[in-house]
Parts: sequence; structure tokens; C-alpha cells
Amino acid sequence: MALSSSSYEDARALISLLFRARKFARSMGVTSASYRLVPAYHSQLDKGAQLFHFGFRDTWVSLYDDDYDFRKHDPIADYVIRTGKAMTWQQAIEEQDLTPQQSAFVASMKDNGLIHGWAAPFYGPKGREAYVTYSFGREITAGDAQLLRTLTVKTDIFHNEMVHLADGGEDRIPSLSNREHEVLLWIARGKSNSDIATILDISGSSVDTYVRRVFDKLNVNHRIAAILKGLHLGLVRL
Repeated sequence: MALSSSSYEDARALISLLFRARKFARSMGVTSASYRLVPAYHSQLDKGAQLFHFGFRDTWVSLYDDDYDFRKHDPIADYVIRTGKAMTWQQAIEEQDLTPQQSAFVASMKDNGLIHGWAAPFYGPKGREAYVTYSFGREITAGDAQLLRTLTVKTDIFHNEMVHLADGGEDRIPSLSNREHEVLLWIARGKSNSDIATILDISGSSVDTYVRRVFDKLNVNHRIAAILKGLHLGLVRL
């Protein structure tokens, strides 16, 4: 399968979108942020949610990313989506009667330096909702209103771009061979077929075959859809 220039550029565009969003957030003084791409009409705490973030302590990342039994007790994510309004983390916590597990989650947040933050809901086409958080490493005040409005506008644009790139296939997780998984990982890192052939020390025709198999198993027909579906199914991480 020959790599078309448009397919390669689309794949690079997805990766570029994620990094541009991070660069913009940092330029606005954001010290940590999170965004999740959630299956249509699912909870923000769905096990299939794909998380994107930067600026958090490694201990928190290990807890939140890798331990679903911990993450499912997040008291803020679904609450913000359900109420439909942006608020500080503290507001979301104080407006609810927390379960013991949710209280333990909040205590762990504080232990990891997550005290002052802002969360907002975003609603895209195809039933794709998103919960986004920003922290500035300080308390958020009324004087931050314009800053938060700017972030909201930019994040809404970013979320809609992500939704339009997303593939609407089934949620079934396909079985990839070790080599097919390797090829998908390198596709997600923006590598061309010729790059992958060099990295894996195999022929270009072999890479073409593996790419075709990956596309078939994911039920997609171009690289950007393969990346997004791989992210959605948890097969790859950027």
C-alpha cells in the first residue's frame, strides 16, 4: 500500500493539533491541563476514554491513567458535564455530597498538588462531549475571567477539530499481532512507511502489508482514522 501525501499529512496534522493545543495553553500561563476524547454518549469516566494531558506529577499520572478503579471515583468530571457549566475544582467538590471513595480521590488530588484548577464542559457533534481542566499553579480569581474566556473559545475550536477527525466505528478492540501493533505505534508517531521500514529493519513492501492489515482490522481506510481509533481503543498513546 503506497503512502499518499495527503494521508501522511493528515496523520501529521492530528499530532500537530495536539502539540499546538499544548503550546497555546502554556502560552496562556497554564501549568497543567487535561482533555479526554470520550466514546459518543458515554460517561467522562468511561474506561474507553482517551486521556491527553501535560504538567501533572508522575505519581498522579500513574494513578489516574493506569488505575481505573481509582479514576472512576473522580467527583468532578461527570458533574461538570451534567451541570453544563465551567467552574473551579473546589466549586465542583463543594456543591456535592461526596462518597467516601470520592473524598479519598480529592485527598489524593491535594497530596499531588492539585488544589486550584478550572474545569469546563464542551459539546461537539456526533455526541462527543469533553471535559477539560486547566491549572495555573495558583488560585483562580475573578480577575482571570478574560483569560478563561479565551481558553474556552480556543478549546472549543480544538475539540471540534478532534471530533471531526474521529472515526465513528464500533468499539470492539481488534486483535493485532505484535508487528501490527508496532506499525500502528509508529504511524501514531507520525512516521511514514519508509521510516517504519528503516526503524523495524524490514522491507517497504512488508510495511505496506502490515499497514493494510492494521487498516482492515480497525475498519478504517486512512492513517488519521487509524490513529484516532487506536487512541480511542487504548491501543496507542501519544
